[in-house]
Amino acid sequence: MRIFASDSTLEFFNQEGSPQKADKSFNQWAMMVKRFRRRNLLLLMHVPSSYLVIFYGIKKPAKNKSKDLITQLMRDFYESKMINENVINQLLSDDSMSFHSIPTKKITRYLETRYEDLVSSFNDFISDFDRFDQDSYLQSDLIDEMNWFEGIHYQRKQADSFFMMLEENYPDVYANTDAIEIKTKLLLDNYNVERHFIVDPDMSLHDLHRLLQIGYQYTDSYVHSFYTLDDTGEVLDEISNLFEWEDYVYSTPRGIENETTIGEVFEEVSQFMYVYNFDADWRILITPIKKHTNINMRLPHCSHSFSEAPHETLESEEDYDFYLEFIEHMVHPLLRHYFEMNLSFDLSAINNLIEKEMYR
Repeated sequence: MRIFASDSTLEFFNQEGSPQKADKSFNQWAMMVKRFRRRNLLLLMHVPSSYLVIFYGIKKPAKNKSKDLITQLMRDFYESKMINENVINQLLSDDSMSFHSIPTKKITRYLETRYEDLVSSFNDFISDFDRFDQDSYLQSDLIDEMNWFEGIHYQRKQADSFFMMLEENYPDVYANTDAIEIKTKLLLDNYNVERHFIVDPDMSLHDLHRLLQIGYQYTDSYVHSFYTLDDTGEVLDEISNLFEWEDYVYSTPRGIENETTIGEVFEEVSQFMYVYNFDADWRILITPIKKHTNINMRLPHCSHSFSEAPHETLESEEDYDFYLEFIEHMVHPLLRHYFEMNLSFDLSAINNLIEKEMYR
């Protein structure tokens, strides 16, 4: 692992950087340490793909512990992406880790720009919540959200994506992965709309929320929540997000979706439900189909998609009936394709969006 760093970052990690040019090899990273909300923030960018990983709240390591700190941070990152342990060990071999000064001003400017974007996006968000506990937010959800933001907006093209390069260099990167296939079905009286996903059992419900947003063409513009169900379909508990406002904590009895995994829920119940846009009350039932072993693919992955979902802004299934009738009977045939073209959302489209928005 070859690491390029600014002089101040090399000093932070108690390292001396020898001059070195970046080449076409995969395992090259550039890093920069910044102060953000009174804590250290590490931006670690994969040089060939410009993929950015962000770590918040790290402490300055002891003189002989800097390699251990970086190794552990990267190990946590790779494990969260379900990378094969043998591949992780190859990527993080002690013998291959070396430190160098950043070879070009372009890389430095890129990291500086991403940091400025990060601060700007955080300040825009936090300005709407004057009483919000900012440090708690930073320590809980911000890092995942920042990585998600960076991946969508700054991946140059699919062929340059970090994960495609990783798969090309390490063909067995996802070997021996256990997974679970789940069926998600939108509960409607007159229409059958469903998606099947192969997922990591350790996937959080927050990430499942993002996956459902992609699969059902939603935009995350409305409130949502998860509910565990008994075998008859009666609600047992609610699982949602936790928000802290000074002396008040808004949570749910069962827990919070960021810290609850799909596997944990299915250990307790055989089905649970996702509710989105409480005015329209769009309900998606989630049930397990089967377990998979030795999956050799990136997860999550959509394995089945049937029918289009009603648009999230519709307030009921009756509105959806009216919308379809309007297209069928009121729109001139020469113009009808303008309405229908927005409904062409097939399996490949879902997986392309997962590639873009969840693999980052």
